[in-house]
Amino acid sequence: MKHIIFTDEWNKDFFSNAYIGYVSSVATERELYTELSNILQFPSYFGKNWDALDELYRDFNWIEDEEIVIVHNDLSELSLNDLKTYIGIIVNSIDFWNHYLNDPHTLLYVFPKSEKRKIVDIIHECMQTCVFEFRLKIEDL
Repeated sequence: MKHIIFTDEWNKDFFSNAYIGYVSSVATERELYTELSNILQFPSYFGKNWDALDELYRDFNWIEDEEIVIVHNDLSELSLNDLKTYIGIIVNSIDFWNHYLNDPHTLLYVFPKSEKRKIVDIIHECMQTCVFEFRLKIEDL
């Protein structure tokens, strides 16, 4: 996977020229919106809903750094439905950046190893059943 990695040994020095946002442990959809809004400095018009998050994950024009790394500390307390929706938005954003934009930004999403099986299963399910029509393959992620 190129845009999603699973590790417990995160080294921020590897991405010294990147904008790095650390998502602390979140348990609810609302906490996730608040955390992402703060660490990624979302514009004031962020509507704090899934559609608005999807839109902003396909933009990032307010961040000057070309590499954007979003490190998730712990999403295990999110409901399965919220986690599926969030992972679907991530997959959609990767597909969008890879196939529709000629933009200098690159995205990397980091998750703990303990969440790999669940997230990979969600990614596979999402790529088969989500309403988004993806142009990428699992190895593009």
